Amino acid sequence: GLLLLLHPFVWNFPYVTYFPDSCLEFLGAVGPFLYGFNSKFINDVLRSEEDIILVDLDRSEVHFSNNRPKFLPEPPKMAVKHLKDTM
Repeated sequence: GLLLLLHPFVWNFPYVTYFPDSCLEFLGAVGPFLYGFNSKFINDVLRSEEDIILVDLDRSEVHFSNNRPKFLPEPPKMAVKHLKDTM
């Protein structure tokens, strides 16, 4: 289902629908990945020393494991307002 939300974009990298908590050390693998995992492990993932952008689809939240990445600029305020209004 998640890959359908990306339409018209295409994800050509690994996508793991359920990532078990016993494999959390693999979050530091090189390259972009999409992982699905149980929300009770969010804090474990965020404590990781890797640069991780975590999107909680259940709560409509975005979390960063470290400081906000420099390559990710602040979104325009009007766009954020519009997104929040439509959610």
